[in-house]
Amino acid sequence: MIFQKKNWILVWTGGWLVTFSLLLVAQAWLQTWSDYFYDFLFYPYFCFSWKLFLTQKIFLVFATSITGTIVLFSHYYMEMPEIKIFSSFLFFFLIFMLILVCGSTLFMMFIGWEGVGLMSFLLIGWFSSRKAAVFSGKKAVFYNRVGDFFFATLIVYEMMSQTSLLHCLPMKNFFISPLISNMESMGLTKSLIIIASIFCVIVKSAQFFFNPWLTSAMEGPTPVSSLLHSSTMVVAGVFFSLSIFPYLGQTHYFTFPLIILSLITMVLTSLSALSHHDMKKIIALSTASQLGFMIFTIMMGNLDYGFLHMVVHGFFKALLFMSSGLAIHSSNNYQDPRKMQGQQLSSSFVMGFLFMGSIALVGLPFFGAFFSKHSILIWVSHSKWNLICMVGFVCSLLLTFLYSGRLIFLISYNWSNLPSIFQALRWAKVSANSSLSILLVWMLFFGWNLSSYWQFHSPVNQQEWFFFVWIFLAGISLTVLAFKVKTYSHFWFYFGMSSIFNRGIFFHLKKGANLSFKNMEQSLLNTFFQKQPILFFLKKPGLLKPPFFSSFSNFSSSFIFVIVMLGCL
Repeated sequence: MIFQKKNWILVWTGGWLVTFSLLLVAQAWLQTWSDYFYDFLFYPYFCFSWKLFLTQKIFLVFATSITGTIVLFSHYYMEMPEIKIFSSFLFFFLIFMLILVCGSTLFMMFIGWEGVGLMSFLLIGWFSSRKAAVFSGKKAVFYNRVGDFFFATLIVYEMMSQTSLLHCLPMKNFFISPLISNMESMGLTKSLIIIASIFCVIVKSAQFFFNPWLTSAMEGPTPVSSLLHSSTMVVAGVFFSLSIFPYLGQTHYFTFPLIILSLITMVLTSLSALSHHDMKKIIALSTASQLGFMIFTIMMGNLDYGFLHMVVHGFFKALLFMSSGLAIHSSNNYQDPRKMQGQQLSSSFVMGFLFMGSIALVGLPFFGAFFSKHSILIWVSHSKWNLICMVGFVCSLLLTFLYSGRLIFLISYNWSNLPSIFQALRWAKVSANSSLSILLVWMLFFGWNLSSYWQFHSPVNQQEWFFFVWIFLAGISLTVLAFKVKTYSHFWFYFGMSSIFNRGIFFHLKKGANLSFKNMEQSLLNTFFQKQPILFFLKKPGLLKPPFFSSFSNFSSSFIFVIVMLGCL
């Protein structure tokens, strides 16, 4: 038999999700863009309703197609007895994300918000025998708990005001119409609510000061990293910023701090990616940089460009993570690209997909981010913001060229003599390569069709195109120059590699930052997560160990407690 019996559940689930996404595409592109709004439960203080507008339809296709390909990829990557439980966790991850996106009230969004955090904790700590994986799951929970607190604050204010949940209106952009009108005369209260919304965006989208958990989440399996970084966990903050912007955009006093913070996130995470030698962490840092790119675009006032980049980014980021997982498998589980084997013919597909994902990340013509980045760059050049924002934005684009080119260079030319172990069955190769091929086709399809539908390719003059071509050529030239030098001492502008800079200012800054973050994380995590188990509703012998269950029980019980308390209000 070509397929083993125990893996049929993965094939069926992945095929069903991909088929469902194709049906959604047919309904979306062949029919008119009609909006739907559903009220299925209505109580005096609650309104459980769904909205299905253009944004939600596109996200449904986006999320289901990525999840389906990841499940197919897991068919090869996660061969273990508990694979059915793992695939069910991925499916619930998708369900909670769709609840967050399609919920038309804050309470419905909060259920999806907390569910995404719960499933991320379970999936990051899947290998519970590894202490690093369990600790990374705890770290992700702790950082996102800050955003959960501010989100719960917004819900409590809604319930106390008794205005928003009683009026579930089909709003396309913002979730609360009565709240805006009632708070126009409340200066202090309005400011506090806006600050709470800002912290929700910052924490959930892993901006500066709240992004250490993003690289630690790489302790989870590669399919988890692909789903978490493409269409679920980190995208929740971006989608919430799309919903909240009509309220935040009323004044620049609240959007400007987010713009500066997103610029800092873009530049610093890109610089950090240049100094890492772990393939998965480099891709994770690129996710943080691209999240800053999305928040920057949205806070500048262009929601369409931000949403387009979020969708296209999800496809090529899942492609990068899954192809990197295959490269790690083919190199005896080495995650350092300097030790990877790229000479075998069996790895040619892997190298091709890694290269395609990297050029999509950079934004080369007709690949991935090209459909959004060049339009955003031209649009930002006409914006009214100062020169500092423009310089930081361009620097982040150039740094993207650098760390993407560096990753491909290290994999292609730093070969080792380790034997390749990519000796899987023929059906396993087909399962992995077909999922990557589907992602590549979806990336091109979405980028081209969405940009054509929203008319992103607007006419520009010759000077604007010259500016874009200059940025493109400068990035390529800087990348080529980086690998023409013989030693790193000649590469003085290479952040993290120059010995003078690294032993000087940057060493002391990095040492102090590491000490402060490590002490804060360890003390707070030990305080909140070293308690006895309270609730056990999921137990599988040999799968999850007691330390993991202790943390999971505390988190799940607190999640249920918050839901019950909000219901009692």
